[in-house]
Amino acid sequence: MVTTVDDILARHGLITLTPGLVERSREHEVHGISEVTRRGEPQVARGALVYVARHQWPDVVTPATLAQRIRSGGGVAVLVDNDDLGLPPEFVHDCLRSSLPVFVLPRTTTVDEIRSAVGPAPSDRAVQDATDVSEIQKLLGRHAEDTGTEVWLALSGCLIPGTPGMRPAARVIDVLGSEPSKLSGAALQGVSLRIEVAPGTSVVILNPHRRKLSRRSVDSLVRAVAAWRHALQVRRSARASIEAALIRELAQANAPSATLDPWVRSFGFTTGARVRAIVLVVDEHDSAPAFLVDALHDVAVNAGTRCVAGAHGPCAYALVEWEASDTADAGEAFEDSLAGLARLFAARDGLTVNVGFSSCVLQSADDLVRGFISGRQLAERTARKVNAPLDRLPLPPTTAGALLAGDPTARDTLIRTLLVPVEDYDARRGTQYLGTLRTFLALDGHFGATANELGIHINTLRYRLSRIENLSGRGLATTGDRSDYYLALCLRESMQPESPNRG
Repeated sequence: MVTTVDDILARHGLITLTPGLVERSREHEVHGISEVTRRGEPQVARGALVYVARHQWPDVVTPATLAQRIRSGGGVAVLVDNDDLGLPPEFVHDCLRSSLPVFVLPRTTTVDEIRSAVGPAPSDRAVQDATDVSEIQKLLGRHAEDTGTEVWLALSGCLIPGTPGMRPAARVIDVLGSEPSKLSGAALQGVSLRIEVAPGTSVVILNPHRRKLSRRSVDSLVRAVAAWRHALQVRRSARASIEAALIRELAQANAPSATLDPWVRSFGFTTGARVRAIVLVVDEHDSAPAFLVDALHDVAVNAGTRCVAGAHGPCAYALVEWEASDTADAGEAFEDSLAGLARLFAARDGLTVNVGFSSCVLQSADDLVRGFISGRQLAERTARKVNAPLDRLPLPPTTAGALLAGDPTARDTLIRTLLVPVEDYDARRGTQYLGTLRTFLALDGHFGATANELGIHINTLRYRLSRIENLSGRGLATTGDRSDYYLALCLRESMQPESPNRG
């Protein structure tokens, strides 16, 4: 029984640099391993997996045509080393154009092991990705359970808890602002540890009961995190140039959709896919810092979803795939992760990161261009603090409002039941739902005008309004409920600066 690409992926957990090509190559038969080992033409056997070791790139006479020669020779895929930071991005781009998948060899696997495995297919066909966040989360969770501590992995753009679903306390971010811990006996007895694994990556251990920690177990955890993070960075480094090129073309919006569509599909974003376009802007920066791109990738890794990210001008951009089955809670969790990214940079690095995003069902690259425009408008509005003075839009007073203003009990009841739940949610989550509601009603419930004023996609507006309805238990579709919301806002703004009675 012959071995397929899918069999090798399942058995050895190869990492893919070209996810859009994987599905088309899974059933391709692999009849051996060919290696690029010397100058001249690569000796490629038909049906071979072609391995290019990291030290062989200087011996490749014409890297620009290597992908085409591998494909014409009958190669089914390319395999490169895990630590091959010298992998030419142009070669990966050429492989994309030649429909030639590129895989990364895990650090724990050798080429000889794969060569010996070209034989019967395994029964377990599940493809494992060495950068899957669930695997590292299991390690964090096991360490937390064994030691009775709370363990977090801090990346550039997110905090990954050892216990799924746990929200980061302020103490975690406080620890990130401290100096890294040296694994001495004294440090292992402290109430908190921050072990820096790599720039922008730390393991945080909260140990309020001062339990005795084993240096060996902490070292083992840090080494595992370092290997996982390294695999992540290798994949990102190899894809950085081609991702940045796609992001630049979409952000500039100069190329026709027919030109960009095949390129977008090569990254795995197919027609009908649901995609979020995310834009980050940092105050007082003329060009987007590179670490913002890493932060966007981190958000996607934490969500376990496909992502393409890059920087262009003052903005960092990302395309993140989301599932059609995502619930309102999943959408809220994603918004929370973006708000958490901004809070993380503010508390840890003293940077104000402004976030804008939009969602679409992909039909063509034009949808992504529009998504970037909407996201950029929102992020730039926030950066210029245009969203802060939303009260500039007038709320004309009503006769009913004037009458209710003289009845404190009725006034406070209306405000407490309709506005306070939304206001409290905004305070907890850093959202702007109350401002969204006010703008919507000030513009007579016009969806298009409200979305344009806020600089968001109309689907984002609909999602926010549905969240407001869930929080208050009232609807915005009926005249009666919408009138009550309007009256509550008018009454709130006619009151003195002190907060209404929430009793």
